[in-house]
Amino acid sequence: MHGNRNRKSHALFDEMETLIKGNPHFDRHLAYSDPLPDDRIGDNYDSYCRLTEAVLAALWQGPNADYYLCGPEGFVSDAYTALRKLGTPDRQIHLETFKVL
Repeated sequence: MHGNRNRKSHALFDEMETLIKGNPHFDRHLAYSDPLPDDRIGDNYDSYCRLTEAVLAALWQGPNADYYLCGPEGFVSDAYTALRKLGTPDRQIHLETFKVL
C-alpha cells in the first residue's frame, strides 16, 4: 500500500514497480489523492483516495503479513494504530518516519 498525491510526486515509482513485478509475494495498492490527467486508475495507481483507517482495513492482509510504514510522523502513527486495531502484531509492523520540508 502506498499513498501519494500523484505519479509526479511519487518517488521511486519505476523501481517499486520493478521490485513488485519480479516477486510473486508482493501485492501493490497505490492510492493517489490528486491524480494527474495522465495517471490512469488500474494502470499506474489503484484508487483515488487517501490511505485512511477504512482503506487500510479494506486492504488488510491479515495478522501474519508484514507491514512496512514509511512517511510523515502523523501518517505512520495513524496507520500503525489502524493496523494494531485490526489485530496486527507489533512484530509484523515495521516503520520509519520523516519530516516533510
